[in-house]
Amino acid sequence: MKMMKKTIIATAAFLALAGNVRAQQDAQFSQFYANRLFYSPAAIVGTDELFRVSLTDREQWWGGGRNRPSYRTLNATQFFMGKRMGVGLTVYEWNQNVETNFLAKLSYAYHLQVGQEAFMSFGLNAGVMHGFYKDIILPDGSIGADVDADMKTKPNLDLGLAIEFYTREIVTGVSVQHLPIRITKESKMLALHAYYYFGYLGKINHNWALYPMLVMRMAGKSANLDISMRVFYGDLLHFGAGYRLDAAVIMAGVNIGPHFTFSYACDIPLGNIRHRFTMPSHEFVLTYRGCLSCPYNHTMPLNAFD
Repeated sequence: MKMMKKTIIATAAFLALAGNVRAQQDAQFSQFYANRLFYSPAAIVGTDELFRVSLTDREQWWGGGRNRPSYRTLNATQFFMGKRMGVGLTVYEWNQNVETNFLAKLSYAYHLQVGQEAFMSFGLNAGVMHGFYKDIILPDGSIGADVDADMKTKPNLDLGLAIEFYTREIVTGVSVQHLPIRITKESKMLALHAYYYFGYLGKINHNWALYPMLVMRMAGKSANLDISMRVFYGDLLHFGAGYRLDAAVIMAGVNIGPHFTFSYACDIPLGNIRHRFTMPSHEFVLTYRGCLSCPYNHTMPLNAFD
């Protein structure tokens, strides 16, 4: 825990000192638990050797016209128990009007046992980020002025670091993404992002369990706080609600057989966002977990990682 405290302090200090980066933010997926790898390379499950894949589609301010943002991401991970390490792949696409961002990165995590059932995961990721610009689409559907040449960017290296502590009931971590490295003057850059998160799985009885989660997101000069509570009924379904500074969230999910889970979240804008964009946002996640080489139909008991 002392190591964790020192890491948090060092990360916060690094975040405060970094500057001269763009203020654009990553997607704020309401189902953070389903996209932890997107935010943290240390979030590779280290309790089994199941292959995991998740597909997320987020439609921001659904019905708000052609200028509304939309996000898509794919996460895939594989852990190797004998080597106590895991690898992951993230592919991310963000669209809004004149801009399309694309990010592809590989993650690596090494897990160190620090107690009987307690582990520390150290992760890093590296990839390529590129921003594509196109003609401006006006609200009436017509094409506006061409994008200025100085807005067009070139690919850039994207790096991130993270540390996570977990047990069967607890998961907590710190992650810093988009380290300020520019390959060329025209390379695409995002604001430095930091994520602090904590989740706890509390079993009520044989069938019911609660999973509260707290996430703090910091990007440039902006910050947001996510608070969510999910209720699990066995390995069949979950439902819950969440709150962040700009939206209230309702969510639900169901397991489809032993390998697939489908989940959904609806965001209702609050505050100043509500006056500008009155439409809700919809987020869909399809996940798969399995072991194709296992000689049996492998399923995994409920824990704080899925």
